[in-house]
Amino acid sequence: MQVGANDGFSESNTYYLERWKNWTVILIEPIPELYQECVLERPNSQVFNCALVSADYPQTHVKMSYGHLMSLVKGSFQYPNVEAGHLTKAQEFFGVTPYEVEVPARTLTSILDQLKVTEIDFFSLDVEGYELNVLKGLDFNKYQPKYLLI
Repeated sequence: MQVGANDGFSESNTYYLERWKNWTVILIEPIPELYQECVLERPNSQVFNCALVSADYPQTHVKMSYGHLMSLVKGSFQYPNVEAGHLTKAQEFFGVTPYEVEVPARTLTSILDQLKVTEIDFFSLDVEGYELNVLKGLDFNKYQPKYLLI
C-alpha cells in the first residue's frame, strides 16, 4: 500500500513490488491529475482519489496545495510561511504552478474495510508532514502492517 502515490511511478516505493514481484497494491493519491496518472501507470492497482485523515476529522473534504511531488494538505505545516516556502521550492524544482484543490476526506480504515483487506505486508506513507493524521485514521487493532516506511 502506498499513501501519497503521486503519479504511480516517480519515486514510488511500490512500483517494483507490483511490476516484478506481482504484489497487489493499493494506491492513494489526493491530487486529481496525479490520481489520473496513477490509474494509467498502474492499471493492476486499486487506486483511490482522496486525502486520508484522522478518525475524528470533522469534514467531508480537505483542501490540498498542489506542488507535484511536494503537494500537501493546506495548513499541515505549523507556520504559513514554511508552507509557502515549501510550495515555492516545488515550483523551482518541478516547474509547476501551485494551486489549491478540494478533495474527499477518508480514513485509511474506511478504505481497507471497503476492500476487505486481511493483511498488509508493506505500508509506504509519504504525505509531506501529515503522516500522524493519516495514522490516526488507521485502526491498529484491526490492521497491523508488517512493514511501515514513513
